[in-house]
Amino acid sequence: MVLKKKNTVSLFNIFPNPTTGYIWLQAAGRMENAVFNVYNAEGKKVLEQNINNSVAGTTINMSHLAAGVYTIVIKTASTSEIHKIIKQ
Repeated sequence: MVLKKKNTVSLFNIFPNPTTGYIWLQAAGRMENAVFNVYNAEGKKVLEQNINNSVAGTTINMSHLAAGVYTIVIKTASTSEIHKIIKQ
């Protein structure tokens, strides 16, 4: 699930969703000085990672997190997106 403004295109894909551990964050272009935060259902930040100069994307290890629904917020210098991920 992606939460974004109406009539905008998502710049990031996250898969697999649902996941049992690792997810892949894929960008439409180069990610420079990006940061993503993962929040649990209570709004507590459970993971943060900086992404510097990645062309294709990066993996995110969620295997240590409990099963549930998580919110991923991805921020770059020019945009931000919110995605929902289900961890099984």
